[in-house]
Amino acid sequence: MLRHVTAPSRAFIKVPHTLVRSHALSSDAKILLMHVCGVHENQLRKPLSEHAADVGIKNGPYKRAKRELVQGGYVRDVKYQAEGGRWVTSQQVTNVPWEFPSDTDRTVGERVGPSLGDSQPLDDNDEMRQTNPPAPEAELEPVEPEVAEPEALPWEERDDGKTERRDLAVAEEVLLSLRYADKTLYLGVREARKLAVVAAEWLRRGISPRELRRVLMSQLPPGGVRSAVGLLGHRLRVKMPPVPATLPPLPALGEVPLLPVQPAEMVECAGGGDRKEHMFRPVGDEDTCGPCRVAIGEKVRRGLGLAPEPRPHEPELPGWRERLDAAGVSVPGLTGG
Repeated sequence: MLRHVTAPSRAFIKVPHTLVRSHALSSDAKILLMHVCGVHENQLRKPLSEHAADVGIKNGPYKRAKRELVQGGYVRDVKYQAEGGRWVTSQQVTNVPWEFPSDTDRTVGERVGPSLGDSQPLDDNDEMRQTNPPAPEAELEPVEPEVAEPEALPWEERDDGKTERRDLAVAEEVLLSLRYADKTLYLGVREARKLAVVAAEWLRRGISPRELRRVLMSQLPPGGVRSAVGLLGHRLRVKMPPVPATLPPLPALGEVPLLPVQPAEMVECAGGGDRKEHMFRPVGDEDTCGPCRVAIGEKVRRGLGLAPEPRPHEPELPGWRERLDAAGVSVPGLTGG
């Protein structure tokens, strides 16, 4: 067999041999994956089903192709909670299979294919094509922060029960969700679990997950984030909120002595009205009772030639007998009087 291959200088797709020669993927799955890996960035908002329609893949073959890509680790659906609390599903596609979220042993199945980030073996043609390899860039090793165990909280007992595990899970979820808002804040699972120990302390001090996410994402460096784990670890330690102040516990009801209420002493009214000498119980430091103050005010108004102040009409309330008669209730043995 004679072969003539020309390396394109533009408009080409980078596809690994493991994808082209994979026996676990059908031709529709390979074509769909290569098409998505080669489209422009402004077309990545379209769902995977619309890309399948662009290359002529019908509904039934598309479902089989997507199932193969998901099982092979090339496609996954990620659900996360947006700022407004609404849940959003994001489709992620790669030409190299993802690694599993944790390094623990899987209960069912084995790891399929190479993991994302692992170097692929080169064949003879690969070495010949790389005539002018790019200059190696200096890699900056991320500085992992020293995460110390938070001290015991003074206002509550620290326990290893469901509350602490829930705070750690929520903190880890917040840290892993930062990648969807800013790609430079991408954290691995191990890095997120280390930082979740400190982030969970924020939650225990009364900070909500939404507020924690806002603090970690605000005012990022203008030149970009070089080390996400270093930046987030520094912010978690430096901006740690203070321990909330707590009020002393209230004493039990039996421990509080109940003091009798002492009413004010009766005093003699200074008069000024039409009433004779009489006593009244003051509310404050007044020396005149209420009716006398009203009478004094009316005298002043009459002296100034003003009309007396109108009083609100107070209807006479019916007695209990009239109210029973109006309700039609008859009480045996009750006689009118």
